[in-house]
Amino acid sequence: MRLGDTVTIIGLGAIGLIAVEMARKAGAETIIAVDPLEPRRKWAKDHGADYVLDPSECDVALEVHHLTSGKGTDISIEVAGSYAALASAIRCTRNMGTVCSAGFYQGEARDLWLGREWHHNRLNIVIPHGCGWGHVPRDYPLWDEMRAYDTMVSLLRKGYLDFSGLIHPVVSLEEGPKVWELIENRPAEVIKYAVKF
Repeated sequence: MRLGDTVTIIGLGAIGLIAVEMARKAGAETIIAVDPLEPRRKWAKDHGADYVLDPSECDVALEVHHLTSGKGTDISIEVAGSYAALASAIRCTRNMGTVCSAGFYQGEARDLWLGREWHHNRLNIVIPHGCGWGHVPRDYPLWDEMRAYDTMVSLLRKGYLDFSGLIHPVVSLEEGPKVWELIENRPAEVIKYAVKF
């Protein structure tokens, strides 16, 4: 990501919301955040997203092209883990732009069509380190897992990154099963939870 880039982030779980914060700090000029859950869109808006979209209310790719004067974004980051979201990320991205496919996909790819933008826009596809265990980062040996963890903790301690409100609720071990009920019945109330011992 470079200073002045336009970025679309699809999927506003914890990783997607962290991506919003980090894109702003990296100098993205325009950030478009996409998720069906309103509290996640609000967190993204409060932490640097210029626009938030609900994929159940619009064609995300058409709206992204509208917001970028028809060009599409330089980078689209997909972290929903859905083939439909990956298809949207591909459609959101400008000619020769980059799609970061960070979601973990399972099952058949029925919602993914690799025609049109995939083929004609000559996109760059990046799969980050976090998509599998036991793999060294793409830019190893300059970066390894410990450097990534240490850097994140350092940036948080210095106040450079603000993830306040991202981890909620924080529960005791005994209250843990109640979180699963929230996730299942009221998913908008949980982004990332923690268990306090």
